[in-house]
Amino acid sequence: MIRGEKIGSFATTEPDASTDLSVRTVTTMAERNGDKWIINGRKRFISNSPVADYVVLLCRTDNSITEFVVNLDGPGVKVGEPDRKSATKAN
Repeated sequence: MIRGEKIGSFATTEPDASTDLSVRTVTTMAERNGDKWIINGRKRFISNSPVADYVVLLCRTDNSITEFVVNLDGPGVKVGEPDRKSATKAN
């Protein structure tokens, strides 16, 4: 990403939490499973997500907030259809 060869995005907003990033409202969970992390949840309004290679993902881990860098081509990762936003041209 630093060399400009990959595109990144940043995911914080959740469908039911809006922009409240407190531990009590973030429902995307990350749990350690051996030497890996399992992440479950949904995000919304993520700029660049339809074209990004990676996302910095905000998750709840126990009683704290942690960011993970996730490969969007990874197993179990799904990027939905883009939302239509004002001032953007539909394809």
